[in-house]
Amino acid sequence: MGKCEMNLAWRTFAQQGINVAGGLGSLAFSGPEARGVLPCTAPDVVNSQRNADMNWQVYIILCSDDSLYTGITTDVERRFAQHLAGTGAKYFRGRSPLRLVYWEGGHDRRSASRREIHIKQLSKVSKLGLIASNDNHLEKLSDH
Repeated sequence: MGKCEMNLAWRTFAQQGINVAGGLGSLAFSGPEARGVLPCTAPDVVNSQRNADMNWQVYIILCSDDSLYTGITTDVERRFAQHLAGTGAKYFRGRSPLRLVYWEGGHDRRSASRREIHIKQLSKVSKLGLIASNDNHLEKLSDH
C-alpha cells in the first residue's frame, strides 16, 4: 500500500469512527464500514477540496451605535441578512447592522478565525484605517 493510500484510508476510517487496530501497515481494520483500502484521491479532487476550504471570508459591519462588528462566514450576503433579521450574532440585539464596510476573502476556516481575532484586537482607529486600506476588497464582493 502506498503512502497516499495509507493516509487517505487512515483519515477516511478515522472520520467514520472506525478503529484501525494496529495501524494501517497491518491492514487490520475493524468496524462496520471497514472494507479495505481506498485508492489515492486524484489531484484535481484534492485541489477542488482545497478551493472549497478557501471560501471563508472576514467582514466588518458598521452598526447603528457607530461600533464595528467583525465576523467570519462562507457567505457574507447570507450572514448580513441574518444579522438584519436578528438571527445572527447576539451582538445585534442592542444595535442594528447598517452596512458592510470591510470584506476580504480567500481564507480557510483557520486563517479566517485568526484574522478575525487579530482585527477584533485592533483599536477603532486602526479598524477605520483597515477599512480605508487596500486590504479592503469590498468592491470585489459584487463580482462574486
